[in-house]
Amino acid sequence: MKLIDFLKTKAIDRSARQPVYEQLATIIEEAIAQEFLSDGDRLPTTRELCEIFELNHLTVRQAIKHLESTGKVLVKAGRGAFVPFKEEQVRKVLLMLPTLGDDLCASISRGVRSVLEKDGFDIYVLDYNADPEAEKAYLQKINEEGYAGAILYPTLAEESTRLILKFLVEGFPIVLLDREFSGVPGWFVLSDNFQGGYLAGKHLLEQGCKELACVMNKYPNVQERLRGFKTAIMEAGLTLHKSRIYLTEEEGDPLGGCTEQLLKTDPSIDGIFYHNDFQALYGYKKIKAAGISIPDQIKVVGFDDMQAAQFADPELTSIQQHPERLGKEAANMFLEQLALPAAERFQKKEIVVPVQLIARESTW
Repeated sequence: MKLIDFLKTKAIDRSARQPVYEQLATIIEEAIAQEFLSDGDRLPTTRELCEIFELNHLTVRQAIKHLESTGKVLVKAGRGAFVPFKEEQVRKVLLMLPTLGDDLCASISRGVRSVLEKDGFDIYVLDYNADPEAEKAYLQKINEEGYAGAILYPTLAEESTRLILKFLVEGFPIVLLDREFSGVPGWFVLSDNFQGGYLAGKHLLEQGCKELACVMNKYPNVQERLRGFKTAIMEAGLTLHKSRIYLTEEEGDPLGGCTEQLLKTDPSIDGIFYHNDFQALYGYKKIKAAGISIPDQIKVVGFDDMQAAQFADPELTSIQQHPERLGKEAANMFLEQLALPAAERFQKKEIVVPVQLIARESTW
């Protein structure tokens, strides 16, 4: 069967929810996958595709542009669209992180690069400095910059989330790190946040704490840590009172106001779990300023196990993530997604990476 004959066996469903240009792009991807089109072959002209599928020129051009943005075809000015040779394929991958200034993101970057650079991809790392406006601006330029796909550590800000969901629906290869859209198909790599919170609660209880509190933020992954923390306390026959759950803004509480308020209103507290190590170290300042001894009077557990935890005074007990492994898993998941036709990428798949508790002086 020749290419044109194959294309004529396919039909566009104008009543389907999938946009017409995406349907055409999927058909062309299938032609490439079944080797009706090989490396270096030119696609049928815009006019030919219009005639075969009874489409207008704008729709066909939109399909070709979509295929070009994902590296499936290469458009050569004045000559048409071609199946690229392997060395011509788009090899640019965007890795967008909230900050490269901490151990977590730096290790994620190292993990991603260790996998994708072996496959000849160029990794473009963007640090949006935990600024939703900067994040949105970078996301808006993804198509313009010609990336083959992206690995994102998003804020979940409304505008950015809307853009990411649009990419997911269109079948653009995207893997999300440490953030999950509830009820929405997507490819996610997550730390076992529930288990981390559970380990923190169980450890504090084993160290003799009975009056526990926590300082969390509103991110879904942190709320999983809180759920695990509550579960450990409940299994011990105790209750984590709402008055002892302090929620910060997404960016945290760098002035330590939550800890200060907690100590003033509930001086019986003998154990605090913080949603990350930075927040725990902010809390340290307020605890010490109040003349309270760590760990003799209050025991403290953080989350992330960044390097600073080992140099704190006292050394901070923390839940250790494995960020380099997170990066490697995300990169492998990206390669798996890239190999699929666009229409098959809009599915739910996640990998959960285990965590462990590293006990140090703050709970001894």
